[in-house]
Amino acid sequence: MVRTDRLVLDTVTGPATLDDIQDSLMSLWAMNPEVPELIRCRVAIAAAEVGANIIEHAGLGVPVRMRMESAVRAHSVRVTFTDEGVAAEVDLTRLAMPAELAERGRGLALARAVLAEFGYRRTGVVDEWTLVSDRFC
Repeated sequence: MVRTDRLVLDTVTGPATLDDIQDSLMSLWAMNPEVPELIRCRVAIAAAEVGANIIEHAGLGVPVRMRMESAVRAHSVRVTFTDEGVAAEVDLTRLAMPAELAERGRGLALARAVLAEFGYRRTGVVDEWTLVSDRFC
């Protein structure tokens, strides 16, 4: 039986935000134990990368309101982040892994690589990141 449980994390970014993201996902997995471990890992990686990006860039060093909604659906796991920070200057269609010795720049490329769908849009003053992973490997 597939549940359609949905969890919401509504917070202001800070030192504990990445832990809060992972804790929210752990609660989602506890409610939906049928989600394969590989899918859990993919979603956790992508959510951590997007969350870190919001923490570092959206507020330009100042905490911002961030909301993460996560849900298990019949054939996918969907996580949506919204924040009220500055617009992300990113073209997801042009993401590529940086040079091997680069110290930065892998996060969003890695997220795109592990997801079935990865999207970003800006509506008014709100950024929205959509992460979707197929439930079946």
